[in-house]
Amino acid sequence: MKLYSVLAALLCCGMLLSLLGCSDTTSSKNPISPQTPDPTPTPQPTATPKPTDGPKTIAAVGDSLTYGVKSAMGGYPDMLETQLRNAGYRVVVYNRGIPGEQAHSTDYRFNLVIENADIVLLMIGTNDIVNPGRCVEPNNCNTALYIESMLKKALRAGVVPFVSTVPPANPESPYAWANAGIKSLNSQIYSIAAKLSVRVVDNYAAIQSYGTSIFADSLHFTDQGYNVIARQWYNTLVRSRVLGN
Repeated sequence: MKLYSVLAALLCCGMLLSLLGCSDTTSSKNPISPQTPDPTPTPQPTATPKPTDGPKTIAAVGDSLTYGVKSAMGGYPDMLETQLRNAGYRVVVYNRGIPGEQAHSTDYRFNLVIENADIVLLMIGTNDIVNPGRCVEPNNCNTALYIESMLKKALRAGVVPFVSTVPPANPESPYAWANAGIKSLNSQIYSIAAKLSVRVVDNYAAIQSYGTSIFADSLHFTDQGYNVIARQWYNTLVRSRVLGN
């Protein structure tokens, strides 16, 4: 019995040592790796904000009186840009005048020409008065409605609109008869502008004050005449403080 007890004790000790050895072997072959901290997230790129300190963009929209027919200096838009820059304003003035254009056509292209503009200068209506047969509804041009439509489009687009009265025809020309219709349209322009809180530039009165001396023909002006118009726009833009500097 003593021999059996001794053998049993030895067997138990052997099994215990064997278990301890297995445990050590497993531990040495599969060491526990230390935890690695999560890496710092990489910043994701974001869209670059649109610069707000660039030059103000002005779209001059209208017919031949904006385009500058008879001018050797690019009409009033180029003159206006020069005057504003000489005064220290950072601006670009784009000439969007089309000779012979009537208000319905200007309205049709208006959203395109004011795209990316900050300010729009609208002067349109002469061709509706002198050639109403070419309107969409002959002799019923709805000029005031189209002007109102364009001003509303500008306001919805966040573009600051200014509107001009239609300049007079040469009172000593075959188109002198048109001035009655031009005056009537200008009254409507004032009403529309008041309703929409849009500033009016009275180029009719400015041109009329010079008589016939600044006309190059029945409807268009000399460079002196276009400079009068440019100066009217200049004064209104500066007083309105929309140029930002």
